[in-house]
Amino acid sequence: MQTGICISRTTEERSAGQISLRRSTSIYLHRTNILTKEHPAYISTGPAVTGADGAHCIYDKGVTAPIATDPTLKPKNTSNNIGIEVAIFDNPFTNNGTIYNTTYAPEYFGTATPYGTNTTTRLGFYATSSPAGFSPRQDTAASPVYALNYRGYFYASKTQSYIFRITSADDIAGMWVGDKAFSRWSQSNADALVRHLDGNQTAVYNITLFEGSYTPFRPVFGNANGAGSYSVDIIGNDGIFYAASGSTSDFLVQKACDGSTKDFPNYGKEAVTPDRTCNNAGFEVADFYNPYSWTGTEFVNWDPTYFKTQPPVSNGTTDLTNQLIFYNTTVPGLAARPANYTAYMWRAYFCAPIEETYTFTLSKIDAYANMWLGADAYSGWTAANAAGGVFLQSSAVIVRNLTAGQWYAVRILLGDNGGTADPGNGANYLLSVGDSSGFRYLGENMPTAYLVGQDCAGDLPPFRPWG
Repeated sequence: MQTGICISRTTEERSAGQISLRRSTSIYLHRTNILTKEHPAYISTGPAVTGADGAHCIYDKGVTAPIATDPTLKPKNTSNNIGIEVAIFDNPFTNNGTIYNTTYAPEYFGTATPYGTNTTTRLGFYATSSPAGFSPRQDTAASPVYALNYRGYFYASKTQSYIFRITSADDIAGMWVGDKAFSRWSQSNADALVRHLDGNQTAVYNITLFEGSYTPFRPVFGNANGAGSYSVDIIGNDGIFYAASGSTSDFLVQKACDGSTKDFPNYGKEAVTPDRTCNNAGFEVADFYNPYSWTGTEFVNWDPTYFKTQPPVSNGTTDLTNQLIFYNTTVPGLAARPANYTAYMWRAYFCAPIEETYTFTLSKIDAYANMWLGADAYSGWTAANAAGGVFLQSSAVIVRNLTAGQWYAVRILLGDNGGTADPGNGANYLLSVGDSSGFRYLGENMPTAYLVGQDCAGDLPPFRPWG
């Protein structure tokens, strides 16, 4: 790992023994002290030559960070276990803003299917075209949009405290250490999380580990567009880098050779989800002609039961639970749409994976929507028993206590007041579901694996045919 020595300009700092370390000519600036031998502290990320403290920098490939190389400290590797697993995914959280805010849900990558898997002895990279050995596939964006989901074990060669550190993520990187690395990791319980737009570009997690122990950990990186980068280091209290970003580490393994560690689930199967193998996946969706006139604030005499007996213009399925519908776009899962005013209906069963308190939120509505939950969502749904009647950008929040494996019906009816006739028209809705821990099952731009039209075992009544 190339490091530059930056001698501070001020006489006071030089006489006090203060120096700065820059990992390369353009990246991370750290500061230490040659007299007190303090641990290098992250200061900033900035351009070459001059650091944020006005230091002059001298770069020398011979000056390197103290990386662990003692062969007696390394874990046994008699079971082909060197390196941790990594997979690459299409990333639905793009730079339209969702990757930077609370709607970003790394838990999605526990149920999504990757398009490539690999093993690696390196963490972190900078603006590479082949991150972790992959070739990110191109979509309609200007550059690849992808996510990397790493998982494995860190071997502790000494009993001491260790720092798991993330710096300079472009666009976002999170890390989970311990049992949460196996399941139910989320933005809310990340041990370290860094976003590109945050002011603080460093996050650290401190943990004391015992000699010979194997600690599970999971870094997840998301690139929203353009060049991507992030840095991960694992540093001992002895000042040694046991994993230095961009460098090979012998302390990253997939498992312990003595069988003392458990295997990670297969990628895409890292959460409890319903069986979706019987052509039952996702929200069932249909669109209808909407006969109700719009006053500017409501549909006149709006009656949801009208659509129980009306044949849809088209119907299908989708894994998305939000949609921005412009006058000239087609809703996912539908082949066609009516002209002028339109009504859209989505219905499915949500399967609760654990006993928890779940929050169902219907929001970002344009122009009007109803929501039904439970038995009312299956049949008997009316305007009077709707759990939510939501106008123009308002929201409805419903909280339910569900047991593990419980099926819970959900139905959404959205009224569009412009349809295809108005070039300025846009209809919208968002259904999100989360639990008390902050884990999200349904969310914005997030294809879900938790909704089905019926269960494959046949224990649930299927929804009645449209119309």
